[in-house]
Amino acid sequence: MTLSDCWRKGEEYEWKEAQCDFGHTPPGEGCTCGIYTHHGTGELFHPARSPRSALQAVLPLETASGVILADGQIIPGQTGFRAQYAKVAAIFDPGLPALATPEEIAEHYRCDIITVDEYDAFCIKHDLRRLDWE
Repeated sequence: MTLSDCWRKGEEYEWKEAQCDFGHTPPGEGCTCGIYTHHGTGELFHPARSPRSALQAVLPLETASGVILADGQIIPGQTGFRAQYAKVAAIFDPGLPALATPEEIAEHYRCDIITVDEYDAFCIKHDLRRLDWE
C-alpha cells in the first residue's frame, strides 16, 4: 500500500475516501487523483535485495507498508492501482528498527500485524481478492 495523504489523528480510521481538486469522483481517467497502491511484497524488508544504501540500512524506517482493502471505482496501473476508497487491513512487521513500531501503527489503524511471509495466508483467511494476481 502507498498512501501519501495518510489518515490523520482525530479522523475516522475506517474507510478513507479519495478527493480530487478538480471536482470529479476519484480516481479519474486522465487525472492523478485517487488512493495509490502498489502490488507485491518482493522487495519489502529484504536487505539483500533492497536498494537501500548502507547508511539507510542503519537508520530507522520512516514508512510503513501493509495490506489495504479497496472499494468504489478502481483504476488498474502497471505496478498497482488507484482507488476511490481504502481501508488498512494489516501492517507488515518489517523486523527492522522503525520510527513507529508495528504495534503503534496497528493500534492507530485498528488492524492486524503480519509478516511478509504471512501475506498470502492473510488474504486467503479473510477471503481477499488480490488484484496483483489478475
